[in-house]
Amino acid sequence: MADRWRFALVALVLGAARIAAATSQVPVVFAVDTSRSLTPAELSAAAETLQRLTDTIGADTPGGAVAFDDAARWLAPAGGSLSQAAQALRGLRPAGHFTVLRDALFLATDQLPAGGVIVLVTDGRDENSAATVEDVTASCNRRGVRIVAVPIGRGVDERALRRLALLTGGSYLGKGASVAPLTAAVQEAQQGVGAHRAETKPAVVPTPVPALPTAIPPREQPASGGVSALVLPAAIGALLVAAALVTFFLIRRRPRERTCPRCGSILAPWETECSTCLIREAEARHAAEQPVAVPAEEGAELPPEVFERAPLEESLDKTFALQDQEMLTVREQDKPPRSYFLHADEAFSVGRATKVNSLVLDDPTLSSQHFKIVPKDGDRFVVDLKTTNGTVVNGEKVRAHKLRPGDVIRAGQVEFEYRIQYRRVT
Repeated sequence: MADRWRFALVALVLGAARIAAATSQVPVVFAVDTSRSLTPAELSAAAETLQRLTDTIGADTPGGAVAFDDAARWLAPAGGSLSQAAQALRGLRPAGHFTVLRDALFLATDQLPAGGVIVLVTDGRDENSAATVEDVTASCNRRGVRIVAVPIGRGVDERALRRLALLTGGSYLGKGASVAPLTAAVQEAQQGVGAHRAETKPAVVPTPVPALPTAIPPREQPASGGVSALVLPAAIGALLVAAALVTFFLIRRRPRERTCPRCGSILAPWETECSTCLIREAEARHAAEQPVAVPAEEGAELPPEVFERAPLEESLDKTFALQDQEMLTVREQDKPPRSYFLHADEAFSVGRATKVNSLVLDDPTLSSQHFKIVPKDGDRFVVDLKTTNGTVVNGEKVRAHKLRPGDVIRAGQVEFEYRIQYRRVT
């Protein structure tokens, strides 16, 4: 009985030692959001916080640093030290037009095959990632990676950050948390990864030596050619799995045509709501606001001489025809106003993203695709594209609005005036 207790105690001590050794080698990767939704001051404060965290948990801890905006990239390789990672984060500035948060997590997880901790510093918004939350969490759980989410910036998506932390066994820190709770959360995650490693490689428990020697049966030798017979099927199976994974990712990345469930119109890749339905709703509101015509009283006819023209002098010049031209005048702070012609049969879109907008403005308060002006049946409609800060027409926040000359549209910190200019036609 005493031998059994002795052996159990030895196993417990060996298991604890294995967990402690595994924890000391658990890498920590910093993943920092550098998109334009954050300010230089916020990025500088985040770099200072991560430097203090490095000083607390150890500068020699294995680690790396990833930054992400339009694309995810390594600032310091995952095989380096945490001090090198913290140094690489200094001097970061906002850049790009999108935020590929999930792609950055997938990139970092791929370089942690034996598990690790990702300290995610972001506002939680993702605009253009190819990877999904399910892709990221499946990769983390397969490798033993835990996410410690640190919110930063304005308009934090707490639900998204809590979900990433919950599904990976990590933790979510509230906004404005100090270095102490962040250090505790990272060390707790390291211990969890270390325990996961110890479970996958259990400690060897010594067995008591029997009182009487026992015969050891001879080990069976594999038949000639046995190794080759096993390697070939394994190689074929690996190739089939790789081909299936490649096909799966190609299918997921292929854009799918989306249609409106109400009217059946085909939606553009960047549209979150159907522009056709929004315009119809605006037309219905406009029709409801039109005054009802009052019929004229009987007998109130004008005399015929009213419609007669007076004789003209021979010296009068020819009357010129005027043609109206719709325009959009843009007014930005500290910049002179500028005007753009609106084509009769083309939509005019405004936002921060290049390639997809007719007018690209470098205003951090604008969304990547903020609003568009759409022609329909001789009228113009402004349609908000489900933005964060919204679109305002004449002081009223709208989703779709029929434009009249003189209407002032405000998006972010920029004003747009819809005007009609008349020009002479020769």
